[in-house]
Amino acid sequence: MENQFQTVSSPARNVKTLIFTWIILAVMALWGLTVSVMTFIYFEAIILIFWIIMLFVISKVKWTLAFEGTTLTITNMANRRQFYFDDLKRSDFVFTQNKSQKSKNCAHLKIIGSSAVFNDVQNIEEMKAYIDRNFSE
Repeated sequence: MENQFQTVSSPARNVKTLIFTWIILAVMALWGLTVSVMTFIYFEAIILIFWIIMLFVISKVKWTLAFEGTTLTITNMANRRQFYFDDLKRSDFVFTQNKSQKSKNCAHLKIIGSSAVFNDVQNIEEMKAYIDRNFSE
């Protein structure tokens, strides 16, 4: 169909943030060595269990962005919740892209006026072309 477009975001940035947080917490758990080795092991075990649970949850969270005309439907693939945007303008879409994302044809997307931020949205050049064709200023 001419008037439809669909793409997906990636959870990679959220997973990287979680790994960075785990490293910081694991280093902070070294403080437990000042008390005893058992305290250190206890802190590390709690942090590891928390990290594994969060990694499992976060790695499943990606979004599908489906355009039909000027209506945008976003679907959380982890829990299948959907949100609809039907009064968007071209200027409501803000794209940020670094060099590595440019080579992979992806970018971060922020929708102005909402809390919606999507990381590593795929097929970004095609999405920009679709937005230019179908959304007014």
